[in-house]
Amino acid sequence: MRAMSVKLLRTKSYLAMIRNAARGENHMFRNLFAEVNGVERDIADDGNLACATFVSSVLLLWGLAMERHATVSGTVRDLQNFGWERNDTPRVGSVIVWKERPYQDGSHHSHIGFVVGEDRAVSNMSAEGVPREHSITMDGEREIDYFLWHPELES
Repeated sequence: MRAMSVKLLRTKSYLAMIRNAARGENHMFRNLFAEVNGVERDIADDGNLACATFVSSVLLLWGLAMERHATVSGTVRDLQNFGWERNDTPRVGSVIVWKERPYQDGSHHSHIGFVVGEDRAVSNMSAEGVPREHSITMDGEREIDYFLWHPELES
């Protein structure tokens, strides 16, 4: 019997996972429970605030982040500490960070997702609470702040 040699194609598999997350009704990242000031609550607000959980969970699974996060700022700090480089060029596989805008409770939130093609991104969409593919500017609704790229995605 001949020994089999298998090498996972990380970047290709990583991109397939991101694209597949946006197909159908993927509620996997919709809720994230925490105790806040002694009270249990869903800090992802039933998917309305789940973008960072989606992004950091996918990256953690592929060994491209140190931990799962509930906020964009925590995710970005983790990624920068993990070797992700900030730039202004969208590349397939990049993490995209959109600028802050007001949330329904009066607070301000930025948004985070993945670049999956020319002018295409996947993020956990607030309105639906699930990952969706959409234009990189969300049809002009969101302004891009910057992109993050990890050198290990080159291969």
